[in-house]
Amino acid sequence: MDMLWPMLPLIGRILIGSYFVFFGVWNIYHCRPLLNILIQKNIPLPFIFLPLGIFWQITAGVMIVFGSSIKIAALSLALFTFIGAGIFHDFWNQKGEHHRLNKNIFITKLTIILGTLLILASSVTSL
Repeated sequence: MDMLWPMLPLIGRILIGSYFVFFGVWNIYHCRPLLNILIQKNIPLPFIFLPLGIFWQITAGVMIVFGSSIKIAALSLALFTFIGAGIFHDFWNQKGEHHRLNKNIFITKLTIILGTLLILASSVTSL
């Protein structure tokens, strides 16, 4: 266990970064439904913001995995995830089963944000 302890920040970086890369690629394959949701919710310039968001999600995830500019990548992905959760999982506007499902996903996204901020904190303290 003592040998594992120093590796935990690296393992955390790989897991969190891979999460963002995976879902960035996932979002490429599900681009049309995501675009329709953005249009339905009157998000400005969805044809520009969606591809830029997906590009940044993948790029910043790779940056975290490889330890490059971790502070910028982690902070921007935390903000990105919070905004995305508010757009796509607005449980406060839902009722019944949709309310419960979106609330659970929103809370899961908050947990991902916490993990991302912990990566940020570990990169700041390791200077």
